[in-house]
Amino acid sequence: LFLTIQFLALPLVVIQATVTAFGEELGWRGYLTTALSPLGFWRSALIIGVVWGLWHAPIILLGYNFNRTDLLGVVYMVVFCLVVGVLLQWSRYFTRSVWPAAVGHGALNATFTYPLFWATPDFDAVTGSALGAPGWILMGAVIVILIACRAFRPERDWTPKRDPRFQISSKGTEA
Repeated sequence: LFLTIQFLALPLVVIQATVTAFGEELGWRGYLTTALSPLGFWRSALIIGVVWGLWHAPIILLGYNFNRTDLLGVVYMVVFCLVVGVLLQWSRYFTRSVWPAAVGHGALNATFTYPLFWATPDFDAVTGSALGAPGWILMGAVIVILIACRAFRPERDWTPKRDPRFQISSKGTEA
């Protein structure tokens, strides 16, 4: 009954998690992606992924996510943020909106604990959850498929567009 309720509540939980992830995504995929866009997609995704992973370092060093209180836990988080960050950033560039990244981030936050429903005392997040190798491999495969489908083609204009309603005109007043 508990598991059934958890899965039935998932859409509502994802919505709630999206709201909380939106603030983070506004910074990563909103501001920072736009600011680093002159570097190109891959360089900016690498920088943002590393910074995003290191941003989680304090909580990771407390044992959260990987049950490790050492530098290796931070490395695991950086790897996760690099891989998932490419997909979230691609969704940001492809749709020119932060919302798909916020929904993706929220969905991950809402579901990453689901493997714990079946966890045994020797559970290892690195080998048994989306935060670890299974997730890295799956998301890596999605990235390879996107590359094979030319979703990252260089001729596409990847520059995030700013909303013209918030641009300052040359006279110094709102446009």
